[in-house]
Amino acid sequence: MCKLEKYGNCDSETKDRDYCIFHKPSKTEEEAKEFWRKFLVRFKPKKEGIYNRILKEDIERFVFEDEVNCRGFVFPKIPPSVDFKFEGVIFKSSINFSHAKFCDLVDFTGAIFKDFVDFSHAHFDDGAEFGGVVFEDFANFSDATFKGKTQFDYSQFKGGATFNKAKFLTFYISFWSVKFFDEVNFIETIFGGIVHFINTCFSVSDIVSFKKAVFKGKAEFINSIFRDFADFSGKPKEEECKFYDELSFEIADFSKGLNIDIPSEWFKLPQAEAEACRVQRLFYEKEGKKDDADRMFVWERRAIRRAVVKKVKEELKHSKNTKSKLGAMFGLIKTWISSVIERFLADLTCEYGTNWKRPILLWLIVVLGTSLIYWLTNSVPNAHDFWSNLYFSIVTATTLGYGDLHPVGWGRALASFEAIFGTFMWAVFLVVFARKYMR
Repeated sequence: MCKLEKYGNCDSETKDRDYCIFHKPSKTEEEAKEFWRKFLVRFKPKKEGIYNRILKEDIERFVFEDEVNCRGFVFPKIPPSVDFKFEGVIFKSSINFSHAKFCDLVDFTGAIFKDFVDFSHAHFDDGAEFGGVVFEDFANFSDATFKGKTQFDYSQFKGGATFNKAKFLTFYISFWSVKFFDEVNFIETIFGGIVHFINTCFSVSDIVSFKKAVFKGKAEFINSIFRDFADFSGKPKEEECKFYDELSFEIADFSKGLNIDIPSEWFKLPQAEAEACRVQRLFYEKEGKKDDADRMFVWERRAIRRAVVKKVKEELKHSKNTKSKLGAMFGLIKTWISSVIERFLADLTCEYGTNWKRPILLWLIVVLGTSLIYWLTNSVPNAHDFWSNLYFSIVTATTLGYGDLHPVGWGRALASFEAIFGTFMWAVFLVVFARKYMR
């Protein structure tokens, strides 16, 4: 008996073998011809001429009137002698391709699925073309595996779709200009290569979920529209990162919410983290969540700082001759110094203008610390106790300069530093405080 008889759709003439002709894993050329002959006999698709407005001519396409159950089928390459193709096909009833395996590139370009379609656990060993396909009912691609170039460009999902736990183990996945009219989920989906959601419209009435999805290649959501809440939270425990490459939400529109507020460790590249923080910050600002927006701004600036240094390091690594290496090395030193200055003056002092408490705390630490140094080293001769040195330190840090006490020796250098630092920190405090509570 066929080892896959549990699917209940074996070929009656060959079901007594280890595998019937429909479920046999590897097929010879003659077996492939037999498979397609029996496939056409069983499901009896009809040829219909349909006028194509774009080509301005009649084209022929196959139409399946009844339910098609191909569960577990192993589809070989269509021989030239077989007059059939999936391109432009119309399925008027429900379709079951679950656990099916397509050994060759399968082309459903322009197909129409009028009823429920099930591709769950299906295997596409050489890629899949779903360009311009119309799914009028729910489409199930959960646990499907795509091993070749896969495209859904210009397709329409009118009845919802799920790609939960699907694996796109290919270098390129495209959902260019796709329209999702109902709920769509990519929960725990693995995108193994570059994925394009460019000009994609998620016009759904529920969450668009990429929860625990992993992007191992460049992910682009350029000019995409999310009509409802978009969830990018979560990461599988076994994965080091959620985003392994670049990320772009350029001109993307999030109408009702976005959750990509995730840890820095989940990004392989600081550029991707900066982009995620940018779009999350913009939405927090739109919602009036100023504190959360400030937190995202700090993370974004820190990621940009790391990204700049990383970029210069990459340039040094890939420089080929002495002149380019020296130029890259000089650029690295310059960038590193700039990064250190930014870290101490903008980040450490006030977290890029978002924390008004930090400049006060740093000011107090410096004033108390220098007071202790003045006292222990007797750098202010007329100050005989700690409190007198504290008074001198405060007067110096606020640049009042009463003149009743003055430092000697190297204490002058310390007092000069304290005066500059104190003035700078008060200026920072006033600017940050005003920004925080008067914006």
